[in-house]
Amino acid sequence: MNRIDDINLESTEGLEIIPIEIRNQGTKSIVQYILDLCKSPNSKPLYRTKLMVVGYENVGKTTILDCLFPIIDLGETKGIFNFLSTEYLFELQGKHFRKYKPNALIIVDKEIILENKQWNVQETKETGLELIPLNDKTQKKTEIYFKEKETRDKWIERLKRVILNSATHGIEVNTHIWNFSKFNQQIANGNENEEKDKDGQVEFSTWDFAGQNDYYNTHHYFLSNRSIFLVLSNE
Repeated sequence: MNRIDDINLESTEGLEIIPIEIRNQGTKSIVQYILDLCKSPNSKPLYRTKLMVVGYENVGKTTILDCLFPIIDLGETKGIFNFLSTEYLFELQGKHFRKYKPNALIIVDKEIILENKQWNVQETKETGLELIPLNDKTQKKTEIYFKEKETRDKWIERLKRVILNSATHGIEVNTHIWNFSKFNQQIANGNENEEKDKDGQVEFSTWDFAGQNDYYNTHHYFLSNRSIFLVLSNE
């Protein structure tokens, strides 16, 4: 068993910030934390945090999250998926639905602003969906087919929430990976299957708190230190 005075520290990297949870547990836990670091010389930093979004109702908390963390997936418009089919990059960022050109994945081919209750979305076939305008005759129906049903269901859930502008109830918790180094470059090059550099990404656990007064009494149970707080107001 290692003793604290037997450890040969070649550097103090990693010791400058000991988590507050460890410090609050006293000397024994701090020593054990240092021993664990010594036993794991090949460990890598883990970039992970909690993003707590708070504010009154109807100030756009969920919309802000949808803008910060858009959904982006490859799909096609005919539901064939063979070597002759054309895949497009689709993005939903807030109320902005974008379709990118197939051979230039950073050039927008079509953009639609999804006004409240002016669109309808429904399932079609196994992995497809239809985005249908209700009143605007200048807009055409858009069909998208994804390779997996789970991807299609994710899109339908987000589209319905955006179109109906539905309120959040309780606390909605989601996990998002924000790749800030290679992600944009890989999308531009069409190398979406290339392994992403984990040192260039941050994992956000987003906590979207409902703004209705009925939920305020329970919010303080979920607020924690070492988090990012995003406070929204319409003033």
